[in-house]
Amino acid sequence: MNDKEKRVALEALISSLADDLRETVADIEAGPQFTKDHYEAYMTMMGAGQAGAGEGKAGREVVALALVKAGANRTGVVTALKLSTGESLL
Repeated sequence: MNDKEKRVALEALISSLADDLRETVADIEAGPQFTKDHYEAYMTMMGAGQAGAGEGKAGREVVALALVKAGANRTGVVTALKLSTGESLL
């Protein structure tokens, strides 16, 4: 698989996860904020991982990108990613 094929596959994975997460993200965004920008809820989702997203830091980054694509608060996702990996992709 060349780099372009890998990028297309990754984008397809992120889009698929975003579709799966869209309803959950809407519920989180509509619910009460227990932490600023719902970062705790998003950090929990990144830590739990999603089928096919992979494990560890790379898996959390894929889930983070899917969360943002699904409509999650970007600041909350970035905060969650920073806290769980020590750095930010977004």
